Amino acid sequence: GESTVANILGEPLLRAANPIVATYARADAVDVRISAIAEPDRPAATLVAETEAVVLAALGGYVWGRDDDTWPAVLGRDLAALGWTVALADLGTGGATTRLFGDAEWLKAASVFGPKERGDAALASLAEEIRAESQASVGLAVRTFESGDDTTVELALAGPAGARQSSLTAFLGGAEGRRRAGIAAAAFLHAYAREAAQAPDGQQPGAP
Repeated sequence: GESTVANILGEPLLRAANPIVATYARADAVDVRISAIAEPDRPAATLVAETEAVVLAALGGYVWGRDDDTWPAVLGRDLAALGWTVALADLGTGGATTRLFGDAEWLKAASVFGPKERGDAALASLAEEIRAESQASVGLAVRTFESGDDTTVELALAGPAGARQSSLTAFLGGAEGRRRAGIAAAAFLHAYAREAAQAPDGQQPGAP
């Protein structure tokens, strides 16, 4: 959330007069925008670059794009570098993950299920099943449950870099919780692809 990003960056950075660092919440991310006015001994571009380095040092693990990047575009670059396609099983999110991915060329298949459909199926099995049925490189399955005022998100991946599973809490319930589940699924796939891209040739991530 925006307040968490602001807390990580800290008051001194956010209250500085030049460069100006500001946070803006949008539907699928929190933007951090940096603007500067040239000083006698330093051009504006230098001021922005120096401040960007500070921001990335604080938030680097959470940064997934820049400028006008979108999740489908960033994932598209990640997947294209690996020659991968994706098949999605979207359970209980009301199609939130499917809508986030949109008509991306790398999305080979997407199946949307209601909250009670396939509820007894192991998520890892569903990821492998949709991968095999569509002949995609990667199978991604996401499932949500209402958990009090929040939403529990379960994630599973099956692909060339092995299988992965995760569970997390998307704060808030209802439509907002389901929307955040879609973003969590995108981030999960993003991390998986980046991990595979950084692994030594011929070696699965995490292998000795």
